[in-house]
Amino acid sequence: MKNIFTKLKFRNQNKVLILNAPPCFEEDLIELYNRTQIDFEPESNSRYPYFIAFAENESLTDTILNCIQQFADAKGLIWLVVPKTNFLDFQKKLNCIDGHSFYPKSDHHIRVHKKWLAIQLTDKLRLVN
Repeated sequence: MKNIFTKLKFRNQNKVLILNAPPCFEEDLIELYNRTQIDFEPESNSRYPYFIAFAENESLTDTILNCIQQFADAKGLIWLVVPKTNFLDFQKKLNCIDGHSFYPKSDHHIRVHKKWLAIQLTDKLRLVN
């Protein structure tokens, strides 16, 4: 299977924020670590052009969306990676949350691991323009 970051359109962005990555992605992270700066905790006053957050359960969704609001570059690539078994529940929750400007870009998802699917998020304002 291709490296997760190749599948998720990594294009040598200079700074990456990765939240809650499970151990099954360790090899991919090592490969990415050799190519760019990776932060696993957001730096205050930083905006990240490439942002991946792993949410093992729905209760993390609000926390992750708040972090995206605060630290993701709205013009960058923003991914939420969720368990395949809960994908539809996450999709419904993302479409119903008020007060956030980041929503699924489409109903499309990318399989990044046998147990994980990625949903690309986009800034609501970019959808209108």
